[in-house]
Amino acid sequence: MRSPPGALAAAGSLNDPRMREAMQLIEAFLAIEDASARAALVALSESLVTHDWVRRVATTLSGYSATRQ
Repeated sequence: MRSPPGALAAAGSLNDPRMREAMQLIEAFLAIEDASARAALVALSESLVTHDWVRRVATTLSGYSATRQ
């Protein structure tokens, strides 16, 4: 069921597009039969998410420090 245009889904809810994408990735990872390949993809995903999180934090902090000067 889709939300009406302009409606915001609560983060982590079933209507959150990011949650749907995450569930699709999980299902794809679980469908991989080779355990070492599955583990490698999970490790890659974790590092990408961590890298993105660190980049966002660094960007936020650099913007914060620029406004404080």
